[in-house]
Formats: sequence, structure tokens, C-alpha cells
Amino acid sequence: MRKTLRMDVRTRIIDWTSEPKPKPTRIPVNLSLPVDLVEALDEVAGPRRRSAFAEEALRRAIKREQLRLAIERTAGSLRAEDYPHWRTSEDVVNWVREMRAEVTSTEGGPG
Repeated sequence: MRKTLRMDVRTRIIDWTSEPKPKPTRIPVNLSLPVDLVEALDEVAGPRRRSAFAEEALRRAIKREQLRLAIERTAGSLRAEDYPHWRTSEDVVNWVREMRAEVTSTEGGPG
């Protein structure tokens, strides 16, 4: 009995168009850091996980900074005299309870 030889032919598609390649999703960045910081980074992340650890830390720091800037930009947009029911935490609790206790009309609504 004769054994059959099986061959797989794999083709590679070659794009011969002159369209530019898409931009890489990651950009290498060279950062200079103090030795003690790099040592601490290697201790917690490991030398082969520096980028992933730094990426996560930067995302958290940027999100926190964006929130801080948004708070600064909107600070003072509400005048205290327009919202006396928010003066103290007890006032807020009472206001929320009153709002929840309000009877709303269902006339003309769905259902």
C-alpha cells in the first residue's frame, strides 16, 4: 500500500498598491527617568513589563488631571443662593427625600 503525500499550499497576499500603510497603533517614546524610579518600576512591574505598567499609570494620571481641570473650569458655575437646599448634608438628604416622595401624574403618559 502506498502512502499519499499531502501538501498544503499557503498563499500570501501582496498589496502592490502605493497606498500608505496605516499609522502604527503604538509609538516608541524615549523617556529619561531617575535610576531609583527605574529600579522601583522594575521591582513592581519587572523589566519586561515597564511599558505596560507605565501606560496604565499614565492613563490613570491623565484621567485624574483631566478631571481636576474640568472641576477648575466649572468651579463657581452654581451660585449658593440659587440652591439653598444643598447648603448642608442634612439639607441635601431632606431635599432628596422630598423629591422622591413627590407624586407624579401618569395622565397622558405611556401605560
